[in-house]
Amino acid sequence: MFKLFTRADAELRWLLGIGIAAAYAVCFLLLRGYSQDQWYLPAGLRVAVLLLFPYRYWPYLILGDVAAVLCYRTKLIPEHGMGWVVVSTVTMMPAAALVVYAHKRRIEAGRLHWYPSLTLLSALSVSAVNAVSGYFLATGLEPFKLENALRLVIGNYLGILVLTPLGVLYRSGNAVAPLSPNFWPNAIGAFAAVAALFAVAAAWPSLLPAHQHGLKMLMLIPAVALALLHGWRGVAVGVAMVDLAIGLFTMQSPAIVGEYDQDVFLTQRGFAMSATVLFGFCALITQWRPTGRHDNHRQQAIAIARSSLAASERELERRTQELTELGDSVRESYSHAARSLREHGHHEAAMAIQSDGVQRAREIRNQLTLLYPVEIRSVGLYGALGSGMIADIWRRNGKVVRSLRGDAGALSFDLQLAAYRTICDLVSLLQQTGHPHLALRVRCGQSGRWSYLAATITSADSDGAPFNHEFAMLETGYIASRVLAYGGVVHRREHRIAFMMREALGARASPIGFSWSV
Repeated sequence: MFKLFTRADAELRWLLGIGIAAAYAVCFLLLRGYSQDQWYLPAGLRVAVLLLFPYRYWPYLILGDVAAVLCYRTKLIPEHGMGWVVVSTVTMMPAAALVVYAHKRRIEAGRLHWYPSLTLLSALSVSAVNAVSGYFLATGLEPFKLENALRLVIGNYLGILVLTPLGVLYRSGNAVAPLSPNFWPNAIGAFAAVAALFAVAAAWPSLLPAHQHGLKMLMLIPAVALALLHGWRGVAVGVAMVDLAIGLFTMQSPAIVGEYDQDVFLTQRGFAMSATVLFGFCALITQWRPTGRHDNHRQQAIAIARSSLAASERELERRTQELTELGDSVRESYSHAARSLREHGHHEAAMAIQSDGVQRAREIRNQLTLLYPVEIRSVGLYGALGSGMIADIWRRNGKVVRSLRGDAGALSFDLQLAAYRTICDLVSLLQQTGHPHLALRVRCGQSGRWSYLAATITSADSDGAPFNHEFAMLETGYIASRVLAYGGVVHRREHRIAFMMREALGARASPIGFSWSV
């Protein structure tokens, strides 16, 4: 979705960022025109865009949020003071950003049981910033009341529930089960049922409040049905449509500060609690029974791919040993010929043959290192990448500056070998396609129950051609297949390629246990 953003020229990126900030500000003000304190859509816009956009665009989103809020708060300066307006305006989006930052990687990894935490903490953080800044800095505000604070929190929470579920589904990607062919027909049926119940409730406003409340809460039934049929994807769509329907009851007059409908708020409180329970229930089911048969097939495919890679590496190791023995015999033959010539007085010819034998032995050893890095068993991944032999090979076609950090010894030998292959293939490919000067950064570490390796290769030739069509193979070809076999991903930008590989903690680690920093 954001390929256009990632491929933008560095010189034009700030213009793109300003455009994003302006578009965000316009959307914010439009949504505010259809919001009330007890149903505040801009709160959902904040969280949704932070989930969807990469981190590098967050400063522009914060700029757009500040500009949008100042558009309607500057007129409050004489009444409530400059300090409150400035502090509350510039801290709301960063508060939401901190919450999203703490949850984003978990959501993208498919750990959807964190979604209720994301929504609740986002609503609470922005409301808390407003309340604290108003208490200490504002003048002329009403005294703090728990009921008003609860209304603002629920309003932010319901706004978040309208706009963020589909964004969460997009960011979680393949971590959620593939789309069922019956999903959209079921979703359309649920939408029709919610629309019918909404029309009935809107057509008879004279019903008793208790009857109105019960009729509105009946709209949750289609959402529950979608949840039972389609899991987290169903509850995300169902809750969003029910939240939107209930919120429409608050739009009798646009954006009047402090406007409050007690009857609708009663329904909104019940809906907020029901939606939270429903999200948590479906997220836990998704976490512990992720994707059924699809997940089993995926895990089997990854296991088969890893086994195939390991088998091919063992075959390469065997062939390398055979070629090493053959090279040793060739070197011995050169030495024997040199001794024979020396015994017959041909010293110059003996020296020439001896020198030629040493040179050829070095070339054979370098080629065998590319075929299979024998030394990786003794010195580990970072030792192999930092060796003089691989540096000589890379130096022939250019220059590679290396930065190796973390403890690679915590990774299994198979993962270290796969990472070594991937890095060497990428460096060779880039140097052969007009990018001789490269910067290699590798970092190993642990996150949760995973050990991971993250690597970035950047071209130092800023005036060179960007990584374009000739590198499409990285996303689907043999390099990507090796990365995907270890649960990783490959990203490509103008002059940079990054990939990540990971494995579960407790996987068979190599005996190499030292840290390396260059």
